[in-house]
Amino acid sequence: MKSAIVLLNYPLQNQIDVGHIDLLKIQFENMLDIFDEVHVISPRDTREYTLDWDKRIKIHSTGCASKLTYYLSPLADLGFLLRLIKNRDVKVIRAMALSSGFVAVLASKLTGVPAIVSVHADRKLVAEKEGESKFKHFLLGAVERWT
Repeated sequence: MKSAIVLLNYPLQNQIDVGHIDLLKIQFENMLDIFDEVHVISPRDTREYTLDWDKRIKIHSTGCASKLTYYLSPLADLGFLLRLIKNRDVKVIRAMALSSGFVAVLASKLTGVPAIVSVHADRKLVAEKEGESKFKHFLLGAVERWT
């Protein structure tokens, strides 16, 4: 069964809250034209989702929802991603943003599965607007360059 993995940047609930869920659903359904199943990874999330979607779209929460484990969550995402790749015939990893892109590219380098990363915002502009800490700014800058 050919599979695709979509690694979100935020928990799926955030996408539901801001009204992006319909666009994501269309994207996932379109992927089913090429793949037999689509695995959506919802990072830093402990929720279970029961959406009325095609059964071939599978949503996985990776945990690590507390502030204490926030910076370790990419490791949980990577571990989850590697297990999915090992147990499925994964043909592509799709990352929806820079931080998830780092994890997707790392998994790609470890497994040979191609990764596609898209960035939909200017990280520096967002950092200025949100008052990002110097540590987070440094960390995300390094991640951006590597990815």
